Amino acid sequence: VDLGGVEGLIPVREIAWERVEDPRTVLHPGDGVTVKVLRVNREEGKISLSRKECLTRTFKKTPEEEAAEQSAAEVAAWMAENEKKNENVGSLADAFKGLKI
Repeated sequence: VDLGGVEGLIPVREIAWERVEDPRTVLHPGDGVTVKVLRVNREEGKISLSRKECLTRTFKKTPEEEAAEQSAAEVAAWMAENEKKNENVGSLADAFKGLKI
């Protein structure tokens, strides 16, 4: 990567969050890229860069994570509903009654 007269290197593991087998499938000569400087070695004149640190990190959730989020959302909805009714929200144990966790 040309940094205006100085060159920096993006290691393959720093191109994207997902595994990249061939950098040419992601980056092409002349592409503009946003990078984060990871390391500067003045003695060797090397700059290590990361493209992935500037990208949004996306992950697929496991079924367990999705179930936990759904349960938490159900608890929050129950508590909000009871607050609207001006009822005593009760204990957290009450919030989990009937939920499949």
